[in-house]
Amino acid sequence: MAVPGGRLVPVDPPCGGGAGQNEGVAGDLRIAVLGPLEVRAGPGLPVVEVAGPRLRRLLLRLALDPGRVVTTGQLVDAVWDQDPPAGAANALQALVSRLRRLLPGALESSPSGYRLAVAAEAVDAVRFEALARAGRKCLGSDPGRARELLGEALALWRGPALADAATAAFAEPAVVRLEDLRLAALEDRVEADLAAGAGDRLVAELEELVAAHPLRERLSGQLLRALATAGRRADALGAYERLRARLADELGIDPSPELQALHVAVLRGELTPGGRGRRPAVLAGPDQPALLHHQLRRPRRRPHPDHRRLRRLPAGHPHRARRRRQDPAGRRGRRPPAGPHARRGVAGRAGPGGRPGRPPSGRAVAVRGP
Repeated sequence: MAVPGGRLVPVDPPCGGGAGQNEGVAGDLRIAVLGPLEVRAGPGLPVVEVAGPRLRRLLLRLALDPGRVVTTGQLVDAVWDQDPPAGAANALQALVSRLRRLLPGALESSPSGYRLAVAAEAVDAVRFEALARAGRKCLGSDPGRARELLGEALALWRGPALADAATAAFAEPAVVRLEDLRLAALEDRVEADLAAGAGDRLVAELEELVAAHPLRERLSGQLLRALATAGRRADALGAYERLRARLADELGIDPSPELQALHVAVLRGELTPGGRGRRPAVLAGPDQPALLHHQLRRPRRRPHPDHRRLRRLPAGHPHRARRRRQDPAGRRGRRPPAGPHARRGVAGRAGPGGRPGRPPSGRAVAVRGP
């Protein structure tokens, strides 16, 4: 992050305040890897042209670890993949010399390899991660500040990450990781917008994101909330059913408990149009506990308030004695025993102690037994 004068500042600021200047930055070099490679010697200066795919690969590999030594073997693999030339070490030294002439003072050598001598914040990917992390921390306490930080982080993207070397073996893990972080930051920014009551303006964007990532449950939950708060309850229920069917068909699983709880909230009308509504926090942010799990639990039947007191009466208590006189066998509420030697009767009112009573017709009761 730059300030007037071209100096860099820390990019992990607190939710409520600004940031101090970052001392120890080596020059004003800026390296942008979130899109096509772009190098500037300072803010407002023209782009430095890095000619040749191998030279760009070398700089990209060093920019993934700014300020840290990258070994000679790692650089050879990054530049030539699995097909290095016979004199790979000499060829690498020639590329390093070209890069030093292009970016004076930016490259330092060590016994094991080379180091890009710039502050970590000089690389846009590092600034993006720090801003996204700071924005997520502000989600619960200051959604407005979170929205500002996350918007600044997402604005650093100019295209696919490491676009000049996306197919290289060294770049694939970094590309996957950065794309996942970008999608998570986008979800966090949507969460900040929902907290501000802007759900009706997010429906079109969320429908496009859900179409691109149909199995991403957090995005689907945000779409449900945006539709419900926009007064489109039927559309929200339809979106949930489509997700449930897709998860069952493709993965053989049900929606998460948090998403089911959100579905219950939509059914009950708890997400009112124009309001923020209740939300399961796991769907809204990975650092918070779920809020609506209780909606999925079946309520337990409460016993009679006096049942513990009646069961624990002392032996000589008059109420206990009266209960024993009324039910001397202690079979109140029990069914008559079943089995080959059980006493059976035809339908009629139960007699004392749970025994079969006299049948309505007055016929005798059949008895089996010895």
